[in-house]
Formats: sequence, structure tokens, C-alpha cells
Amino acid sequence: MDKKNLEKIIEQQLDKTLNNSFIPELVSKNNYYKGKVRENYSLGNKRLMITTDRISAFDYVLGTIPFKGQILNEIASYFLNATKSIVPNALISTPDANAFLMNEANPLKIEAIIRAYITGSMSRDYFEDGKDFKCGIQISKHLKENKRNEKLKELFFTPTTKSNFEHDEDISENEIIKQKLATTSQLKKIKEISFELFKFGKIFAEKQNLILVDTKFEWGIDENKNLIVIDEILTPDSSRYWYKNTYEKFYRDNKSQKELSKEFLRQQLIENGYDVKGNKPPILTDEMRINTSLRYIELYEQLLGKKFIPTTENPTERLYKNLKSNKIINGYFVPIIAGSISDDAHCKKIQDELNRREIPNELRICSAHKEPERLIEIIKEYDKSIEPIVYVTVAGRSNGLSGVVAGNTKFPVIASPPYSEKFGGVDIFSTLRMPSGTPVMTIIEIENVALAIQKMFGMFDNELSIKTVNEIISTKAKNKLADDERKN
Repeated sequence: MDKKNLEKIIEQQLDKTLNNSFIPELVSKNNYYKGKVRENYSLGNKRLMITTDRISAFDYVLGTIPFKGQILNEIASYFLNATKSIVPNALISTPDANAFLMNEANPLKIEAIIRAYITGSMSRDYFEDGKDFKCGIQISKHLKENKRNEKLKELFFTPTTKSNFEHDEDISENEIIKQKLATTSQLKKIKEISFELFKFGKIFAEKQNLILVDTKFEWGIDENKNLIVIDEILTPDSSRYWYKNTYEKFYRDNKSQKELSKEFLRQQLIENGYDVKGNKPPILTDEMRINTSLRYIELYEQLLGKKFIPTTENPTERLYKNLKSNKIINGYFVPIIAGSISDDAHCKKIQDELNRREIPNELRICSAHKEPERLIEIIKEYDKSIEPIVYVTVAGRSNGLSGVVAGNTKFPVIASPPYSEKFGGVDIFSTLRMPSGTPVMTIIEIENVALAIQKMFGMFDNELSIKTVNEIISTKAKNKLADDERKN
């Protein structure tokens, strides 16, 4: 496909990218992590790792790049499979172009970075800020010409760790041991295998007319106490690649190397006037998004030696469909929101009915009258869901809760107010009489709440639809049996 047609496809895809992969049914306490690019869900002894199309630079998430997540995932999958003979890794399968299913592991809080050239942040630190040491290694001793983009005399192992603010922090090997981030034997093995993986990537890249400049590896300990690779390797987000046949000329002419990595975007932003030492996020234009997508596709094709096949399918819809078909998710969810803890008993009966039907759900407490801001935030959180949801709202008296939820969500709302004879049941009218623009379905009987939700989700889930039909058949059979007993 020529560049012009490819640009057109990318432009058409600008509004169809995977910006978010929030799946409420998989979220529970401490099992969900959202990074700058990836979203992870712990599934017991497995982990679902989703690579979105988001892109970050200078510690800011700037937006999305069409096809970026798919490209990263496919490259990572290729190299994780190709390097299993060097070191085991956590990869089990790729249920979607943007997703990995991994074995769970305990991550070590360091990143193993291998550098073969002085460039990027290391170059800025040395040439602009005068810092001659990187992770305890003296840089000047490993340079011949003292120039940017110069090849180092030997590979550098420059590990980093994450601070509480998620910025990468350089750390020396001695400090890693001192802080007990890894044992001496673990660190020795990490360093040795990281060098071996880098050399594999270097040889592979050279065959494709590329130079592997630097890269990082993330490590963890599996359930058998083995050291394994737990994240992407040799992708353009974790690595920097230059063209081999133009390196010498650009180096001698003191020109920037042609980047096939995220550094290309950083350079675009700087050339457009972004102040790297400022405190404002850069602006990502559509032109930059298209150019960056082209560069990712170029790297994919150059590195793997095969054509990238773009698809116009919506990646969010495809991800949902594939996770559902692979039985990783049920594909639907019910947030039950109560206005007060006094409604707990009613809510738990609804939960029991939903659980009996194996419909994922969770209970939240928030008052529309007393905590309107927090309620809106809760709604915003759920509305990011890539799977369909139905809200159940539980509030009596003046039922502001149901109306506020219905007026601020894209999903349907069922109100199930607890019946009270205290006011002769007249407070039910506050649920029945909702303002325009706040559609609320009111169902009093708890069993009917769950059955209605089952029918709604059953419109696009065959298993639930069959379950509903079987319930109807069972009810009719019981009535028929009772009728036969009584008439005789």
C-alpha cells in the first residue's frame, strides 16, 4: 500500500482508537492498574494486559495514535515467543490484537535499561547538564569523540526504579541491593540476561537494516520463584531504533538520527516549540498523530519484515468481542447505587438475585442530595466501561439519586425504591415522576429487577437469552403441573 492511501486510512481511524479499556466486572480492590499506556487486571494466577493506543511523552499522556497498541502488541508477542529459549516470560496468549493474557508474577520494582549509544535523556544529561555519571558509571570514559549519538565503548546497564510519582529514577546496582529491590543473585542474572536479550535484538535488527540503540526489560518472580520477563520487549515504546545505512553519515554531519521509536514524537514536539523544562503538557496535533502512526507502521514493517495490515474495525468493540468470546469476561455489569447504608438489606437482596443469575455486580453508597459531586464522579467512572452496564438505583423518600444517575449516564437505569408504609407508600411518586431527559424504569419487586436486567443483557448474549427462555418454560411447566394437580 502506498503512503498516500495509508495516510488516508490513518486519518479515517483518528476517531476510532483504543483510548480506554475499563472493564468494571474485572475491577476489584487492588487488582486493577492503569498506566500511561497499558491497563492491567489481575485474574488470580493470570493477568490481562491491554495495550491501548495512548501515547505519552515528557511524562504526559497526550492522546492516541491509530494502530499503535496493535503494533506494540504484535511486535512484543513476536519477540516474547522468539526469546523463550533465552529466558522464560509470562506470555500465555494474545486474545486480541491489543491484549496479552499473562501468567501472574510478583514484579521487581526496577527496569533493566541497556544502552549502546549516548542519546536521548542520557545525552541531554551529559551534554546539556554536565552530568558525567549514569547509574554509577562514568560516561566520558566510554566515549572516543565526545559527540551526541556516539556508540559507547561497551554496553551500559542503567537501571531505573519508580518513585511514588511514577517518574523513572536512575539507580545504581549498589543502591538496588541496599534498598532490597532485588537480591545480589537476582540482579546478576537480570543484568546478564538483559545483555543477552539486547544482543539478540541487535543481531535481529541489523538483518533488517536497523540499529538497536537502547531498550528496557521488566522482570518479575513467578509462582515457582523463577525470574521471568513480564512485559513487552524490543518494541518501539520500550526501545530506540535507528536506520543502520544512514547512521554514519548523520553522525558525521552532526544531524539527528532517523528515529523509529517514540523519540520521533518527542523531536516533533520540540521542533514545534515545546519547552521540555516547562510545566505544561505539549499539544498533539492530528498531523503529528498521523506522522507518528506512519512511523510506528514503518518500524513494524522494517523490523518484522512483513506488511502491516490496517483494519477499519473499531478496536474497542473488537477488544470487547474477543475478550467475551475467549471467556475472559462475561461482558456486562450492574452497579447498584444506594443513597444510604440504611438501604443495605434491600440492595443485598438484589445482589443475591443477580448473583444467582451469575450477572457481575457491585454495591456502592452515595447520596445524590448530600454528595452530588462524588456521585457524578462515580457515574463518570462507570461510563468509561467498554462493556454494557445497567444501573440499579436504590433510594426512597425524595428519590433524587435515580434522576441524577439517569440524567448523567449513557446507560439505562432501573430504580428499585424500598417500599415503606410509613407514608402510605406515596413516596413512590418521587421515583415515578421524573423530569424530562431522565428516563428511569421503576421496578419494585426484587426478583423482577434481576430478571429485567437478564433480559436486557440477553438481547446480545445468547447464553443469558437461553437462560431467560428456560426460566419462562420452567415457570409455565410448574403452573401446568399445579393446574393438573388441582383439576383432578
